[in-house]
Amino acid sequence: MVSSLSFGEYFRHPKLPTYFNNLRFNFRDGLPLRFEGNALPTAIDGALWTIPLELKYYLALAVLGLAGLLRLRWSVAALTLLVLTAYAVVEPRGDRIAAFFDWSLERRFLVEFGLFFFAGVSLWRFNAFANGRRAMLLSAVGWALGAAAVAADRPLLGLWLALPATVLVLGTSSLPYLRRAGRFGDMSYGLYIYAFPVQQTLIWLLKDKVPWGTVLALTLLSTFVLAFASWHLVEKGLCA
Repeated sequence: MVSSLSFGEYFRHPKLPTYFNNLRFNFRDGLPLRFEGNALPTAIDGALWTIPLELKYYLALAVLGLAGLLRLRWSVAALTLLVLTAYAVVEPRGDRIAAFFDWSLERRFLVEFGLFFFAGVSLWRFNAFANGRRAMLLSAVGWALGAAAVAADRPLLGLWLALPATVLVLGTSSLPYLRRAGRFGDMSYGLYIYAFPVQQTLIWLLKDKVPWGTVLALTLLSTFVLAFASWHLVEKGLCA
């Protein structure tokens, strides 16, 4: 629908088979089409870039578990702090390390987002959120230390100190409205996956024809419908 190519030309285009590398967790975000007039005209589903990283972190966690390191409360925290010190304390963002090993941007992202992932693992291992007051205090201390790190020209360290505890405080909170909404299914992942292509398509179709509020409302409605279908037709069965 979006491509200017004919049906046959589209399906013979070399970009099409390479897109299926996403099924092998090798991120590709190019198809033979352009959303003309959009801010990111060649992007299809930018949200997918996180999935290969997630998979690698879960595999790393499995390896740590098989090695028996997860039984040791300090093991993951100590390894995370060691990498953090080398990458974000000794220097602002590991530029010398990345240059020495000739890391691509994807490899740097693997290290940086991995620091946040394993911060969450460490907080879980120490049962940091068993008590709400303790969790709030931990988050407040993280923000104070994070502000000091940013002032010392260590922005990545500042984010690492402030965000993990705060995200987990919010994520483990339970509000009556959200609890009631959960009876319709867990649509969070579907919203994340489908929002990008829905926005791209509806903005491309309607941006010059209807007010932005209408586009936003249609985007929300369409994405919720897709997320609802995804949960009940795909994800729920996989989680059972």
